[in-house]
Amino acid sequence: MKWKFMARTVAFITALLGEKELPIDGEKKALNLSAEQYQKIEAALGKKMADEAINGIDQEIKNMATNNLELKAIQDEIDALVAETNLSPEEIEKIAKDKKGDKSILATVQNLVAKQKEQSEMIAKLIQQPEGDNPLAIIKGGSMQKVTHSATHLFGSASAIDAFDGRNWNRRAAGLATSATDFTSQPNIDKLNNDMDLYSP
Repeated sequence: MKWKFMARTVAFITALLGEKELPIDGEKKALNLSAEQYQKIEAALGKKMADEAINGIDQEIKNMATNNLELKAIQDEIDALVAETNLSPEEIEKIAKDKKGDKSILATVQNLVAKQKEQSEMIAKLIQQPEGDNPLAIIKGGSMQKVTHSATHLFGSASAIDAFDGRNWNRRAAGLATSATDFTSQPNIDKLNNDMDLYSP
């Protein structure tokens, strides 16, 4: 699955959980985390940030499902037009080239061809669009030790929220620290509150 907006968060959580992909409930269009997986995320990020991250990922899953339904609606419309003509693909192509054919069938086929062209253009356009917010780290396998990072920042980014300095949770995610982060200490609380401001529009 290609993530557009939450790619870095997904990369962090999959590394944290030691998974290649996040578990997704197709019917609910949301993450399907076990209690143990949620506890790991909460331990690393704190309850508030863990819930925000999970809600953000759930929203992106719903958005992707909606986009897929729009493409399916176009395909369904084309299939309905084909069914209306009761013609094989070869016959449709022949009538489209033969201007002497039945005018109503020809009009239907021309509409069909236009719809197919529109769908092809839309698919080509969607394929060419950049994904946006691509992670700077590529995680190969489930090991957190394989996360690419710089000497000062998680994922090798220059973002303040990915800095190792004063953020033990980033050091743990990169495999540079093993001690648990004390999220009840005032310096950590202040740091997280300041980091939240960086997410504000």
